[in-house]
Amino acid sequence: MNTDYLIVGQGIAGTLLSYELKKFGSRFLIIDNGHKTAASSVAAGVINPITGRRYVKSWMIDDLLKILVPMYQELEQMLQSQFFYKQNIIRVIYDEAGLAAWEKLLVNDSAEKYVSSSPSLGLYEHMIYPVYGFGELQHSYRVDLPKLISVYKEYLKKNDWLISENFDIDQLEISEERIVYKGIKAKSLIFANGYKAATEGLFTHLPFQPAKGEALTFTLDNQLRPEKMLRHKHFIVPLADQSYWSGGGYFWSNPDETPTSEFLDNWKLDMESILKTPYQIIEHKAGVRPSVKGRRPLIGQHPKFKNVYLFNGLGTKGASLAPYWSRHFADHLTNNHKLSEDVDVKRFVK
Repeated sequence: MNTDYLIVGQGIAGTLLSYELKKFGSRFLIIDNGHKTAASSVAAGVINPITGRRYVKSWMIDDLLKILVPMYQELEQMLQSQFFYKQNIIRVIYDEAGLAAWEKLLVNDSAEKYVSSSPSLGLYEHMIYPVYGFGELQHSYRVDLPKLISVYKEYLKKNDWLISENFDIDQLEISEERIVYKGIKAKSLIFANGYKAATEGLFTHLPFQPAKGEALTFTLDNQLRPEKMLRHKHFIVPLADQSYWSGGGYFWSNPDETPTSEFLDNWKLDMESILKTPYQIIEHKAGVRPSVKGRRPLIGQHPKFKNVYLFNGLGTKGASLAPYWSRHFADHLTNNHKLSEDVDVKRFVK
């Protein structure tokens, strides 16, 4: 079997890169083991234009939105499935310092378009305890990443573009002319295998900083159904099936995929001060994000093997970053357009 690109991993990175390579006229095969606790299967997929307690404009958000909105809409149409939602974000303001930071945002010419001129808690007014203040962000979105990856997986299977197994690097043969893996011959190999690339494969020399996060899905004991997302001590994100997602956290030391009682206990304690309404937990999951020193993606060519590449390091913003950089990288691979120095792995290779 011959192909142009053999891609390891079908998280959000492998999914969107393969989609873009196909649009550029390239052939591909994906090897994926259906990793159920991968970061893409745990994340809420929030696309947030203003982040952090100081309300900082997200890196490249203007350019990212120009690519990601039509790309996710195209994928919805192709896959005949809905997983992309426009949802405003309510940002809770905790104190006077937070209010001052928010007011600076209102007069920031490059960021003010993301701030709603008529903020409203809406149904949250009946669901949460009173807060010091709040603002509202617009041009924010949510991608149901587990659903996107699931329906895209079926698309891959239908076209025989998916090999459902663990990638075995011992079966890999690399020469200047081609890649050979278990009888499959490819022009190039691309690792899009998330945080596993930090310890497995050919790019372990790069400064990955895997970060564990945990998330819960839950229901509320009322009939209210807010449309907006809420950024309080934790994100509260309404999902399509009448449940909610909430999560976060950064655990850097020996991160694994096991949910912890410590996170759960702290989350419950926080919810006591946030929610008026009783809740029922459905599921508690953990995943490890492929975070990177400097918080910029890791994309590009292996320093020794010229037909081996990496598409990784999307960190906590995979839903935002993957569309733009998958198109940029596919253009680089197929048309030899220059790879941005901001993301090129060469910035870490001496």
